[in-house]
Amino acid sequence: MPGRNCILRIGAGLAVLFCGVHDSRAQQLSPPALDPSQSARQNTAPSRSAKIWTNDEVIALRTPMDLYLLEKEAQVAAEEAFTVQRLLSCFAFGDPTGTLEQTQLEIKSTTQAIEDSQEAVTQARLQLAISPEILRLRNQLEFTRRSAELDERRAKLAALQKHLAQLNGSDRRKTPNGTQAPPSPPD
Repeated sequence: MPGRNCILRIGAGLAVLFCGVHDSRAQQLSPPALDPSQSARQNTAPSRSAKIWTNDEVIALRTPMDLYLLEKEAQVAAEEAFTVQRLLSCFAFGDPTGTLEQTQLEIKSTTQAIEDSQEAVTQARLQLAISPEILRLRNQLEFTRRSAELDERRAKLAALQKHLAQLNGSDRRKTPNGTQAPPSPPD
């Protein structure tokens, strides 16, 4: 009388249940012996080919949840890029524009800002030198930030001075009869 055997196999994240009819007569029969020519034919049988997916096919298989998640990721990335651009625009300065007087005032205020930044860098350097080990990283970051701020202000001053020289050069060319106008003293 045949019996029913079920085997549950679990492996590689997959559970498979094999159920089959067990016949005692099947156990008594031995499998037929294969001659070498038959086994060679079985080995040379064409193997099953693997499916190669294209990008379009993969995109077509996306679920609405996949699309939602991709949209959210793109939105978050766009917001982060906008935030970074906005933050960087606070520190960036374009080519200086303005009249001679405006440029001179800007140079004066930038020079004062450079002096303040130099004092801040000196204080940050002293603080870093006397800070305990636990605060050293924080003070190093502060010193680096202050130094970068000072370098940025110096670059802005150089650009303003170049712009002032261009303005002075163009004013000299505009004077009548080719005479040079005396340079105006800075405030």
